[in-house]
Amino acid sequence: MNNKWTIVLICTLLTAVTVMMGCGVGAGSHNMPYEPDTPPPAPHSGVFVSDHGTMEFNGDDKTVIADFDSELAQLLGIPEGKQELTYVFLSGNTPGTASS
Repeated sequence: MNNKWTIVLICTLLTAVTVMMGCGVGAGSHNMPYEPDTPPPAPHSGVFVSDHGTMEFNGDDKTVIADFDSELAQLLGIPEGKQELTYVFLSGNTPGTASS
């Protein structure tokens, strides 16, 4: 159970860094964070590449194929190599949730 939350946290952080660095997200983008009472953005689709592996989002809004090298896998406490994982984006600004 602890490894699952570690993976969720790492995926969330890597995705947040990608968004913050401006990879494909900017003014006029159709996948910007949405305001209350507007529809959510489309599910993530595409590949995040880092020095320690890749994460491939297939657009189903729940599955990611992760392929981490031994260094990152050891830090996360998971097996290295390619594996299918599930993810959840945590945010206080999603429909039906309250920000604190």
